[in-house]
Amino acid sequence: MHTDVNDIPIEKIKPTLLVSAAPDASLAKLASLIHDRHSHRIVIVEDEKPTGIVTTSDILKAGKEGKVS
Repeated sequence: MHTDVNDIPIEKIKPTLLVSAAPDASLAKLASLIHDRHSHRIVIVEDEKPTGIVTTSDILKAGKEGKVS
């Protein structure tokens, strides 16, 4: 029996662990967090408020552009 995706509450599929970092964290630190926490996104938090998201793709793109050593 298949379940219609429209019937699945978001609480059943959302991640339970939020990985966050400060806005002044280095790209190397963010890459380490992504690797160590097996996550594909880091929420950037300032004054206890989310201000952005850095993804695995963002880290890879920065590496390709020579912004990560």
